[in-house]
Amino acid sequence: MCKVKLERAKKLISGLSDEQVRWTKDVKKMLEDSALIPGNCAVSAGMIAYAGPFTAEYRTRMEKMWANRIEEIGLQCSKNISMRDFLGVPV
Repeated sequence: MCKVKLERAKKLISGLSDEQVRWTKDVKKMLEDSALIPGNCAVSAGMIAYAGPFTAEYRTRMEKMWANRIEEIGLQCSKNISMRDFLGVPV
């Protein structure tokens, strides 16, 4: 019985060690992206508040203008930020 449990434990540890690589990459990406949250939120909030009645083309230009302005004042935001990508989850 102990041998069976030991084998199962080895398989479990081996499986989890593979996940450690993925988790480490995910944590690194999350830490890098956390600095972009204030700028991304500002662009998204602006889009929600002001861009609703405009055409898609004009809204895209607004997002780019706001992202440029945010970077001018010293905040960072994601490259090619869009409200849809920041607030939405692809299905």
